[in-house]
Amino acid sequence: MVISVMEAGTDSWTEGQVGMSLEVGDTVKTGNNSNAEITFFDGNTMELEADTEIEITSLDVSTDTGGTTVTITQTIGTVISRLTQLLDPASSYETVTPSGVTSMRARPATTVVGVTGNGTTWIVNQEGDVWTGAHGVELLIPKGRRGLIIPGLPPELMPPNLPPLAQDDAFVTAEFHPVTVTRPGVLFNDFDPDVYDLLTVIAVNTSGTLGAVIAWGPRGAFTYDPNGQFDYLEAGNSTTDSFTYTVSDACGGNDTATVTITINGID
Repeated sequence: MVISVMEAGTDSWTEGQVGMSLEVGDTVKTGNNSNAEITFFDGNTMELEADTEIEITSLDVSTDTGGTTVTITQTIGTVISRLTQLLDPASSYETVTPSGVTSMRARPATTVVGVTGNGTTWIVNQEGDVWTGAHGVELLIPKGRRGLIIPGLPPELMPPNLPPLAQDDAFVTAEFHPVTVTRPGVLFNDFDPDVYDLLTVIAVNTSGTLGAVIAWGPRGAFTYDPNGQFDYLEAGNSTTDSFTYTVSDACGGNDTATVTITINGID
């Protein structure tokens, strides 16, 4: 897992550290199998998905109004921003991309902004007052809808949401051995016809599970433990256990699939 930071006024990358402080002008990028979370102003967060690069452009507090302005410049990748604490009406949170600017102007608000290699920007409003603008045109993105900015063109609303398709998964472990599946995990083979939607796991159902799902995460990772339920298996014998999960596209579309674990006897 590689997180790199280029401090303001330098031209070299260093490895990011948990808990390190960032300043205006610092640039952060994630590797192709990593993610990072940045916290600012008492609990507001931005989560950088894999292959993402951002620069912290401004962190300002107005001496006149007390309002705060947070601006990041996002050159590529996907950022999930969750706004909870910018209480003053004059406050705003802005993401500048190669093709436009997206703003959250009230809390609570959650938005996903993605930038492709050619600068095309897509925006998902999961919650809150979200606007995007380019070439003198400003567009309100309603909750649960997506916006699109193609470089050189004004922003536009994308068509209404289509639901995701969650597909069943299968994994194997031995009777005494917990198995941990890292992200994208169960999301690896799931599909959304809206290509800019970001899928997350929102629930796991283990009501009929003999073993235990001892951990799971919104990006598809989980840990399953046979939990002593299959000690009776002899070498060469096997059985299965299962649980279900629900995936969401954050725009009102959900689907459910089954994870089947094959447990092999080892003695």
